[in-house]
Amino acid sequence: MVVRVHLSSIEIERLASEIAPQVVGSRVQNAYLLPDGSYTIRLRREGVSWELQLLPESLLVLVKGTFEERAEPDGFCRALREHLRGRTLTSLEPFRGERAISMGFEGGLRLCCELYPGGRLLLLGGTEGQVLAAHPPLKSGEGLTGPCVSKEVKGMPSLGEVRSAGPSKKLGSVLVRELGIAPKYANEALHRSGLRGDVRIGDLTEEQLEGLRATLGRLLEEARSGRPRIYLLTGRVELSLVRLTHLESEAVEVREFEGVNEAVLEYLRIAVEQLARSAKAREAEEKARRMEKELEEKLALAASLGQEAEELRRAAQAIFTGAAELERLRLSRTGSVDLGTLRAEVRGNALEVDVCGRKLLMGLSEPVTRQVSSIFDKAKGLEEARRNVLAEAEALRKEIERVRREAMRAEAPKAVTVRPSRPKQWYESYRWTFTTSGKLVVAGRDASSNVRLLKKHMEPGDLVFHAEVRGSPAVLLKGGASEESDVVQAATFCASYSRAWREGLGSVSVYYVRPEQVSFTPPPGTYLEKGSFVVKPPKNYLIAELKLAIGLTGDGRVVSGHPDYVRSVADAYLVLRPGRKPARELVAELLREVERAWGTRPDEDVASQLVALVPYGVGEVVELKVSRKATGQEQGDSGS
Repeated sequence: MVVRVHLSSIEIERLASEIAPQVVGSRVQNAYLLPDGSYTIRLRREGVSWELQLLPESLLVLVKGTFEERAEPDGFCRALREHLRGRTLTSLEPFRGERAISMGFEGGLRLCCELYPGGRLLLLGGTEGQVLAAHPPLKSGEGLTGPCVSKEVKGMPSLGEVRSAGPSKKLGSVLVRELGIAPKYANEALHRSGLRGDVRIGDLTEEQLEGLRATLGRLLEEARSGRPRIYLLTGRVELSLVRLTHLESEAVEVREFEGVNEAVLEYLRIAVEQLARSAKAREAEEKARRMEKELEEKLALAASLGQEAEELRRAAQAIFTGAAELERLRLSRTGSVDLGTLRAEVRGNALEVDVCGRKLLMGLSEPVTRQVSSIFDKAKGLEEARRNVLAEAEALRKEIERVRREAMRAEAPKAVTVRPSRPKQWYESYRWTFTTSGKLVVAGRDASSNVRLLKKHMEPGDLVFHAEVRGSPAVLLKGGASEESDVVQAATFCASYSRAWREGLGSVSVYYVRPEQVSFTPPPGTYLEKGSFVVKPPKNYLIAELKLAIGLTGDGRVVSGHPDYVRSVADAYLVLRPGRKPARELVAELLREVERAWGTRPDEDVASQLVALVPYGVGEVVELKVSRKATGQEQGDSGS
């Protein structure tokens, strides 16, 4: 499946300026070809690895992690490996005003990426820019054109260029085709200027042209610093660096992002998903048409069977009425009889009966009444067959309706509550959840984060929890308990992420104290190990059951914590207890039910977040619930 999504020159410029500081200075480890036809260059610097993904004629994006599926390398991929492996990336720069990026590597090598339809990926070397490899390959005698060899730099279109385009030309066409403005930005400029795209250049006043020029200038400035947005529309998706007011009423969802690379990754993901949905919808429609043809055949067969049964029934009734005359004729074995609606004649060893437009042969060795009974039975058999065929047709009709509903669901983007991007909260560096009363519960991940949590974030009024087992997290109940359930839920959270889970215990003793009882100074003459702290008596003890719930809210956010809290906010969840089943299998079980109920499967990132929430990577399902319809109601989500 080849995906073709495109970025404008200003989007490529912003993207390059954002990712260049991260990757320049990195060393090339390898190059790969992916099943979708894109190339990736694996980079590494200071122990951090990235994959720089290049979609020919489309876009470039920086991906953290490693692609699991790879294709057999083609000639261009082998050339990238041969020339770039082990070299340092020295520069990553856009071509101003062009949809292209140039990457420099030590040794004077350059990879030029033309990210527009018909563009090439060119690996160049030497002072003369010798072509070492190209995708698609250069034909014999073909010369190079485009930004990789051109020195021309494009600028912002001027008012004079709009004027000189010709009075008969349409304004929208001039902006897009002749001045090279991306359609989404051209439409936004027209919308903000109160102009129509089909108006002729010659019909515009100087004031209107001047207003359009000013609007284009403001859009350019906004695009250079604005927050990236994705507009999810029916059947398509748009990425923008400015607010697209002309699409807001049409958009199913608008998402905002902190960075351009993050937005491009999501843009690509949604485009792939929509393409898959479209393919699924087409497949469903083709299946529905094949089934409709089968339905027509079944209905025609049922009609034919019904007609045959009715004709046989009428014939049997007429024969039954004249059975006495026909029986005498059968016994005499010669002659004929005409009863109006029925005529019969002995022919050889059979009685030929012409009744209700049908010719039937009746034997001479069996009484007429017995043969009539057989004809009635045959009519009943045909009627039964007709009913069975109609039942099959009805089942087929329902299946066609179901397939068509699936096709409609595949085509329509899922409406999700808009959730603007937000700064990361301090507690997201730890494990965290909420109680049912809304209290924040934060837990350390290891010994060092336990101490960091207590030193940096413990405040008067908090409660500090710790399980009576080695390997317990330190847990803060922020603001203390307003209800008894707050204490129980915080203690359960503490116990579930302690080593008692790994040991398979059902419950464990947990104590809680106030902040003034926690000290990081050992008593005189003693030594305090790194990552440890001292708790002064008295301690308040309770027995906490080991149980944890993980799940998804209606808008796809991951939650975890005490089962009572998760049940109150999640539309799909698992309640777990200690066990030996791997976390990925537990999560896969939940996601299968989510896909069955919601018609869509959460992406791998969501699955990974859920897996990370399972204590020690193992557990056992106590309860699994997925609502038929996601409501998106939540108080807060929890992090791993």
